[in-house]
Amino acid sequence: MRLSRLGVLSGLLSLSWAGTTVQKPGLVVPPVYAARLNDTKALFVESYEAYRKYAWGHDDLAPLSKGFVDSRNGWGSSVVDAMSTMVSNNYACSEDGFKPSCEGHHGIERTSSLTPMRLLFDASPHELQEYIEEAVNYTSTIDFTQSRIPGAVSVFETTIRYLGGLLSSYELSGKKYQVLVDKAREVADKMAFAWVGDSVIPFGFVDFDSNTPLYFTSNIAEAGTLSLEWYLLSKYTKNTTYADLSVAPVIHIANLPSPLPGLAAQGINPVTGEFIGGYVTWGAASDSYFEYLVKYARLTNTDNSIFIDTWKACLTGENRSLAKCCVRPPLTLRSGLCSKNRRLETLRISLITTTARFGLSARMSPGHVYAVAEMELNVLESLGLFPCRELAAGFHYTGGRLLNNQTIVDIALELNEGCWNSYASTATGIGPEAFAFISTDSNATDGSVSEDQLKFYSEHGFYITNSKYVMRPEVLESNFHAWRVTGDTKYLDRAGDAIDSFFRYLPAPVAYAPLVDVNNATGGLIDDMESFWFAEVLKYLYLTFDDPDNISLDKYVFNTECQPFEAPPALKSYDTPGRLTFVAQQS
Repeated sequence: MRLSRLGVLSGLLSLSWAGTTVQKPGLVVPPVYAARLNDTKALFVESYEAYRKYAWGHDDLAPLSKGFVDSRNGWGSSVVDAMSTMVSNNYACSEDGFKPSCEGHHGIERTSSLTPMRLLFDASPHELQEYIEEAVNYTSTIDFTQSRIPGAVSVFETTIRYLGGLLSSYELSGKKYQVLVDKAREVADKMAFAWVGDSVIPFGFVDFDSNTPLYFTSNIAEAGTLSLEWYLLSKYTKNTTYADLSVAPVIHIANLPSPLPGLAAQGINPVTGEFIGGYVTWGAASDSYFEYLVKYARLTNTDNSIFIDTWKACLTGENRSLAKCCVRPPLTLRSGLCSKNRRLETLRISLITTTARFGLSARMSPGHVYAVAEMELNVLESLGLFPCRELAAGFHYTGGRLLNNQTIVDIALELNEGCWNSYASTATGIGPEAFAFISTDSNATDGSVSEDQLKFYSEHGFYITNSKYVMRPEVLESNFHAWRVTGDTKYLDRAGDAIDSFFRYLPAPVAYAPLVDVNNATGGLIDDMESFWFAEVLKYLYLTFDDPDNISLDKYVFNTECQPFEAPPALKSYDTPGRLTFVAQQS
């Protein structure tokens, strides 16, 4: 463990009073959408009341069996993850009953047995904040020095949920609860045992009983998605060690020789610090490493250009001789993956690689879009190309704005259309866990396609490969950012449609539950409501309809668990003159 180096943060670097903006200036939610705030609060309160009654102090509510699931070491991840949602939404409760606006107003009959408590929508931070005070008081009792259940502690998950939730809630509550910082430091001090010897790459899991890591290989997401939270911990503890530990692996990974410039290989060995193999993807186990590159640059205003330059290199194609990965919408996007049947058949995104050309097939999900490459040179098994979450999600809107590059923003918006189509095309109006499409460059995507899948594909432009909805937030996350960046009210309508679908299809014996099959309204529910339902889905929905000045994209940076962190005033530019430039070629 390396907590011997003490120091005081040097403070924020040079700031600008006329900085780059991400959010559309003067944005206002039209009054016709005001009732949707009530809807999102109703979803939150009913869910949280059920959690308080049946699963308090545990990680997840089991809404079918009225029990609990401990998936995050039993510390009560739903409390900590939900806390910033309570604070940002000004939740405050009284004993009077509350009838949510969705009943009658939207013609939706709610079947859940719990009645939400009345919400005082205009309550100030000093009025009746029982949920918040209760959550803070509970958090003060958590013993983060040991896991409450057998098993190791994930450094990544604990960082984004617990560390992120504690520090975000501390900031959003006006920095009035010092115990939240104290608890963040307590859990970080234990996670610091993930760093061993001289290696800057942490192991992914730590045994808190023995203070030793599990000696397994890691990946770039586990090693490279710590910088925002640990930087903030250094800021509030005045101990630079936390920031030093978390930033070092990012810089190390960025400087390693990679299969594609900016696109690091997924696997990494914490002992040697070297990549394992050449598998590259924008998907799970890699995605948030890329996400935090641009977010760290914005949160800290660092003058180290490696963060922005590495992120830009992921999207760069300035050498005409380089291989090109082509999205072919006549098959992949024609049937609704772009709004109003807009086609992207001529759009080519150039990626730096060998001069080998390769054919593509693609798998798509709310979290990921992959392109599987068959290359003349066996450099890569597969190439991750533009995951729906990653290119359509917030950090690409943010990055495009910070670089004043509308091309990046436009492509993110186009992919948002494809992601939303996965919601609009199902029987429930909720998107599946994974879906696929057939590109013109290949006639298959990871195996055979059934007749039913082909029929669905011919109607909607994709087919479902995993029909579950496990309450993931990515499509709604992208929708929120698209609204804040463009001001187009179609994104408000879509968020409203999602809320209606949640009220109609997710009610469980208590609270709400994941779906077994989004294309079968009577297909059943899953008995686990994870904490990101509170932290991400319900926060993104609320902020979509709230005053855009509340947690403005120009003043906050979100971690990968939708925990907002205060950002300094933006610099005038985050681009580096003479560096790599994103290119979209029209052919």
